[in-house]
Amino acid sequence: MLSRRHLHYFTLLACLVLLGARPLTCLALERDLSAIVAPGKATALRLERVIVGSELQLELSSSQPLQVSLLNEPDYRRFPKAGSPLYSGELEQNLAIRVRPPSSGDYYLILQHPGTAGIKADVKIRLRVSTVQPN
Repeated sequence: MLSRRHLHYFTLLACLVLLGARPLTCLALERDLSAIVAPGKATALRLERVIVGSELQLELSSSQPLQVSLLNEPDYRRFPKAGSPLYSGELEQNLAIRVRPPSSGDYYLILQHPGTAGIKADVKIRLRVSTVQPN
């Protein structure tokens, strides 16, 4: 026979096992976007309501070299003096980025054309946001 104390622990353990064994659902959203960036200018694309734990996958292609940054909202407000971008790099022709934002909120994809004269950059972006949620 289980004592009251052991029954309490057994019930707690059973609840933890049942909660931990819940099935998971993978949710994904895919979008194709485009932008035109003039020489010497920057364009920002807002990714709204990104959930912590989500994975952002971006595939970019451009007709011109660009600087690419992914910023949270506080860093975007300080742009171009952003403190710590989630991603920063160069896009020559094609670029793939995969990141997991550390917090929920809006994020901004910044495309900067470093040229001062010349041809506008035509940018194609495939965005995939995926997250795993318990049922």
